[in-house]
Amino acid sequence: MNVDYLTPEFWSEMQFFTDRGSVEKTRTADGKLIINAKNFDGKHISVREGMRTTTDTPDHPTGRVLFLGGSTVYCFEVPDSLTIASYLQRFLNFAGLRMQVLNLGVSGATTTNRIDKLLSMGTLTNRDTVIILFGVNDVGWQNYYLNESLSLKVLRNLRKYSLLLSWVYFEISSPRRIKVGASAAHDCAKKLLNLSAWLDLIGVRHKFIVQPNIYTKILLNEYESEIVHRFGTDFSQIVKSAYAVYNELHSYPFTSASNLMDDTGTSVYLDWSHVNATGNELIARFVSELEIFANVDSPEEIP
Repeated sequence: MNVDYLTPEFWSEMQFFTDRGSVEKTRTADGKLIINAKNFDGKHISVREGMRTTTDTPDHPTGRVLFLGGSTVYCFEVPDSLTIASYLQRFLNFAGLRMQVLNLGVSGATTTNRIDKLLSMGTLTNRDTVIILFGVNDVGWQNYYLNESLSLKVLRNLRKYSLLLSWVYFEISSPRRIKVGASAAHDCAKKLLNLSAWLDLIGVRHKFIVQPNIYTKILLNEYESEIVHRFGTDFSQIVKSAYAVYNELHSYPFTSASNLMDDTGTSVYLDWSHVNATGNELIARFVSELEIFANVDSPEEIP
């Protein structure tokens, strides 16, 4: 694992940044909540105009890549140069594509949030390419725990005192968690398909990528197994149920990177969904090799 960037200076800046909050919320005229990354001017972490800084951008870009997602796109665990967006920028530069990658990742953002953000921008053209990395914030776990019945909440809190109560809670709650995960995934996919129809209408290239997480990794090492154990069976049921739906989305505009980390020797995971710089590079390479970048025209420079 490349941890050269984990210097005391970077760690101190990251802690200061996360302690002050990384999200700003505004409402559009029609009442939609739009969340952006909060501006920050650090040495290792910087955010300008509500977007995490992408390094190595070309001087005279001929198009934009709007890269959307949650904290896994924002990449607060690494410096600006090691985010997925910055790796992607370098891969595209190497391929001779003069496209500017915009990091529109925001911590905690769901796909619904990112769709609203995209629609609020109002400036998309056929020079743009939209990439949405989705999945981990769209499995429905927030709604499950908010809407869990009082009796199940009581059982959940008491199960640590009794194996019988633990078994009863698991048996009663499992079907509900599985249903919530699948329902959330179907809802997310439907919204993305509606977005795809609109992007097709205005001629914007796009791809929606099911992102990797530790529960979809085929073989776990000891460290990864401990992460899974820490988050618990309840959570894993919801995630796996949602991803069973997501991984059936093989046709345009979807593609899956859910098993992208299967062949990693040393783990790239920091928790169940966030990865280190090595994982960011793997995701960026996957994105750069998508067919939508294979036949990109080279229009005149963006004014």
